[in-house]
Amino acid sequence: MNATVMSPPGHATATGKVSRGRLEAIDMARFLAIIGMVASHVALIPLPGLSLVVDGPPAALFAILGGASAVLATRGRVARHGRWGAAASLWARGAVLIAVGALLDVVPAPVIIVLVPFGVTMVLLPAFLRLRSRHLLAVIGVLAVVGPLANHAVRDALALDTLGELSLASPAAFLHSVLFTGMYPVVTWLTYALIGVVTIRALLRAQEQGTMRAFGRRLLWWGLAAAALSGVISLVQVQLSLVPRLEGQGFSPLTTHLFALMPGFGGPHGGGLDALLIASPHSGSTGDIVRTTGLALALVGFLVARGAVKGASTSLIARAARAAGAAPLTLYVLHVLVLGLLWWATPAGLGESGSAWWLTGPGAYALQLLMVAAVGWVLLRTGRRGPLETGMSTLATAGAAAVGRRSGRD
Repeated sequence: MNATVMSPPGHATATGKVSRGRLEAIDMARFLAIIGMVASHVALIPLPGLSLVVDGPPAALFAILGGASAVLATRGRVARHGRWGAAASLWARGAVLIAVGALLDVVPAPVIIVLVPFGVTMVLLPAFLRLRSRHLLAVIGVLAVVGPLANHAVRDALALDTLGELSLASPAAFLHSVLFTGMYPVVTWLTYALIGVVTIRALLRAQEQGTMRAFGRRLLWWGLAAAALSGVISLVQVQLSLVPRLEGQGFSPLTTHLFALMPGFGGPHGGGLDALLIASPHSGSTGDIVRTTGLALALVGFLVARGAVKGASTSLIARAARAAGAAPLTLYVLHVLVLGLLWWATPAGLGESGSAWWLTGPGAYALQLLMVAAVGWVLLRTGRRGPLETGMSTLATAGAAAVGRRSGRD
């Protein structure tokens, strides 16, 4: 989760100091991903269709940036600790994410924790990082098509009635909930992470060639076009398939279209072409992956193009936002803990009725944004990284060094 370009002299250290070689657009994108996920957690405005913006794109951006970070965090480690040492650093990061996610899962907050499947994704990534980008694009294509079909097939075979939570009923139940049936299944998040790998490689090439602004513009327009095309195809498929299917159950076309706008809690609303083309939020369908990836990459492209303009992002607010974005794990954990504490301290009737302004709605969102801004300002003034990022980097460095020494002897 480190956006540092791992090459001297600006490489990241485990001392907590912010590296001089950070990609500022990536940190700003992380900040926007975090505040977007916060918006989905506090139910900012309960309007039909808002899920297309709040439920899905921020999480997809978070996962894509996670894949980008895997490249950035291991570039220098390959030279220092070898291939296995670099892989060990990602395994260590993944283990930390899984452990922290498991602990957060007991917090009484209305949040589906992303860190366990995110950690598993980090553990799997080293197997793909040696592939060339054109080969990764083929893997991404296969995952984006086969993944949703497998997701629906597993859910259908198990006849699950869940809201995407991880299951602890048995090892097998936990495994299938992490890989397929959770709100953030690894089969979907691995796809996003690999997209991040390909994207950051292209961005680093553009940085070396001095064409970052042009690259950012291309990414912006390609992303918007992909998102728009996915939305149009989804509307057509809903009309051709979902409307006739649900009309037989007494649902009107309007109700069916509203249903297609509802979150899928990690799984498609149907199999076959529906699993491929209907881009419902948080469904993991091919259409949903294309739509959310397009929006995420368009945002990254905009930030890259804007950041390439000298002096475009030097204000105090922008610098504080980037400082906050450089500490995504710290902010995510703090957000969940604070939200959980508020839910725990709120009288049951008040919380269940939704009348507590500090739990849901614009007031709750403003409160969370104030917390994020305060953290960003403190990190900016002290020039330090988030404490959890520092701790994870320390463990990753230790793991890389240990495995690197052992593989060197072998």
